[in-house]
Amino acid sequence: SDVCSSDLGADRRRLPTGRTRPRRGAARRHLQDGPRGALARGGRRRLRRPRREPCPGGRREGPVAPGVEWHLVGHLQGNKAAKALELFAEIESVDSVALATRLDRIAGERGRARLPIWLQVNVDADPAKEGFTPDGLATDLPALLNLPALDVRGLMTVGHLAGSPEEARPTFVRLRELALRLRRDHPALGPGLSMGMSDDYEVAIEEGSTLVRVGRAIFGARPAP
Repeated sequence: SDVCSSDLGADRRRLPTGRTRPRRGAARRHLQDGPRGALARGGRRRLRRPRREPCPGGRREGPVAPGVEWHLVGHLQGNKAAKALELFAEIESVDSVALATRLDRIAGERGRARLPIWLQVNVDADPAKEGFTPDGLATDLPALLNLPALDVRGLMTVGHLAGSPEEARPTFVRLRELALRLRRDHPALGPGLSMGMSDDYEVAIEEGSTLVRVGRAIFGARPAP
């Protein structure tokens, strides 16, 4: 597709984000033979999995596509942190100090140094979204950056449902400006900005996104239940 082949620039990444929900018995076959499996076989080495989808392989089954780096997007419950570390190379939606502390402890116990994470920020104060508030993150960031087993790659946000890409721009501006303010006092905060999806990724890139989450533009619309 055009989205797959377009050039985002050397300092930006696009992670295909599947959002289909196959029948339970078909989950593994879907991941192997479906569109994400095709992307993996075609050379894509980083794929995202929304938290509601079947896991990309289990403890006994092994990975669905060897060599693929899976990233987790979506709210992660603390009691699922240990399992998440078994399955995913990056956690892209750390939304609390408690979750970060748990991930740090488990990663340290397992000898997994510098687990890449992204801090989710609710810049729109949307009650339906998870994430740090901007003021809360400013307070908590020093403690987060001092967790020895974590590598804070940057900030991430999930924008509110907008009627047009341009309506999403203020969300992206707020995250970019917050990141600039925080890095002035905390240069250890990674340079990444994860923002933008299928409908608005071009606007997100204009506002500084370094990583966009493109699902429907690659895989097509989610089928009706």
